Amino acid sequence: GEGGSAPLSMNAIAVKLTKMGILTRGDKQGHVYKKHGRGVWAAATVRAILKNETYTGTWYFGKTKMIEDGKQRKLKPKCGLGKQVPRSRDEWIGVPVPAIINKEAYRLVMKKIKKNIEQAKRSLKHKYLLGRRLRCAKCNYTYKGRTSRTNQYYYCGGTEQKPVKLCDARPFKGKDVNRVVWEWLVGLIMDPRAVLEGLQETQNDAAQENKVLIERLEMIEGQIEGQDIQLTKLLDLYLSGDFPRDVLNDRKTRLEKNLANLRKEHQELSATLEDIALTDRQIDEIQEYCDSIRDRLNTASFDEKRQLIDLFDVRGKLAIENEEKVIYITCLLNQQPVSLALTSHLSNTGATATMICGSL
Repeated sequence: GEGGSAPLSMNAIAVKLTKMGILTRGDKQGHVYKKHGRGVWAAATVRAILKNETYTGTWYFGKTKMIEDGKQRKLKPKCGLGKQVPRSRDEWIGVPVPAIINKEAYRLVMKKIKKNIEQAKRSLKHKYLLGRRLRCAKCNYTYKGRTSRTNQYYYCGGTEQKPVKLCDARPFKGKDVNRVVWEWLVGLIMDPRAVLEGLQETQNDAAQENKVLIERLEMIEGQIEGQDIQLTKLLDLYLSGDFPRDVLNDRKTRLEKNLANLRKEHQELSATLEDIALTDRQIDEIQEYCDSIRDRLNTASFDEKRQLIDLFDVRGKLAIENEEKVIYITCLLNQQPVSLALTSHLSNTGATATMICGSL
């Protein structure tokens, strides 16, 4: 973010760097091909920099290899005649280099990029508040956004499947869906106590569901502590000279290898748990953001609304029941689907959104 605002997109970062007159690598090195003019950044360049793991302190050699696939190719310098394919990560050779960012920051960036790809948000021309967050209750296909003149609609992707149409679900008017979902979310956020209790309940539920992983993580932490103590005692014996040095060196090597494996597993488990469960730090951050925007929810911009919808992972299923258009909503604060009526009947005109309030 910048100045307390929401995080900048890759395109916004590229625009800012261009306005600042920051030179790109292509501007500084003549042999690097550059599509755009001097000092002009592209979102793809920003993305490549953000995904470059070298900045965390390790450069990897041997990420790809050449294989013979029987095809004739034009000879290229350093490439040979075969086909270049990626190696598995365990075959890479790491080379230490000066670190610019820490690994945790890099992991969070990769997580955000992955999330953006999965949600594939909105088209360049139109913005859909609940884009990629709605599914059809009938066929489970994703509802997509479409704009006709000045009206927005969400329509089921299953109705477009070829050669056989998979679903006949009707489109939903965007303004109805957006308004009902937003009003429902505002109602939740306006109660700070409900926000905290909802987050804590979600955290507790995730802890129960992932009890085995959490217990494994705690066990690894205990083993790491024990191995560290053994390593310290070993160092004392080494300095005292009471034991043969070669025996101690062998023991030290085995302890350090065990510690490296334990720390690697600890890091992987911690990352996994953070992806699937709420941490205390995440709960604090969500509460702080809600506190900062609560008094201006009624005037929130599209981007602020979308950020809150992403933050609380709001998702919905659209259905028609008893001649009425309905959405079943879940979010981080309420994992049980809540049914909201979008219209009083199947007509798209003259309808007033109402809450049914009953949870399933």
